[in-house]
Amino acid sequence: VNENHPNPISYNSFYLPSLKDKINIGSAFVNWLQECNSGGMRFFSFCDYPFVFDAASKAEMLNIEARLTMQQAMSQAQQSAIFQSLLSPFIGSRMYDGGTTSPYFTIIVRRDNILQDTLSNLTMANPADFKKLLRVCNCV
Repeated sequence: VNENHPNPISYNSFYLPSLKDKINIGSAFVNWLQECNSGGMRFFSFCDYPFVFDAASKAEMLNIEARLTMQQAMSQAQQSAIFQSLLSPFIGSRMYDGGTTSPYFTIIVRRDNILQDTLSNLTMANPADFKKLLRVCNCV
């Protein structure tokens, strides 16, 4: 609409700057995520209308979502490790998925070849690993 209109509407006209003074954006966002994932009856939430938030508020929500995703990935890896350790007496030493599951996304780089090693690790990684906490090992 703004592209075809001679006097475009400013993006700031859509933001509600007083919103972050009225609600705790972090807790409102976490509550909204829980409601979305519960599948139950949903109540009104400003999080259903992201266009009313300014860039700083959206960045805060993305940061919270990233931390929650990392915690979930770590929890899933720990549960998988427990499950594997419980099954190992019955299936022998080989694990059901071919190996152990780490709660970390570990990349190994050489100091003299940091960029190439990093890119190589990223291209070979499982996309699910990108949600884990990053651990970098420096080899000499």
